[in-house]
Amino acid sequence: MERIGLSQLRVPATGVEPTLPAPVENDMYLDDGTNTESGLVSWRQYRSSTWHDVGLQGIGEIAIDGGEFVEA
Repeated sequence: MERIGLSQLRVPATGVEPTLPAPVENDMYLDDGTNTESGLVSWRQYRSSTWHDVGLQGIGEIAIDGGEFVEA
């Protein structure tokens, strides 16, 4: 069983949707809130030829406390 800590993700948030190389189905990027429905930093996924917000949108503030994900 491999443990993956969120601290291992070092991905800068951006306000520009990726275009090069051309996005393919299920690509993801971290948006700085510029393009999200909530205006908050969020992951976005490319599906059906457009970018979609992913995750817990519209439920208020979300904090990540440095916990671990464990692969089942």
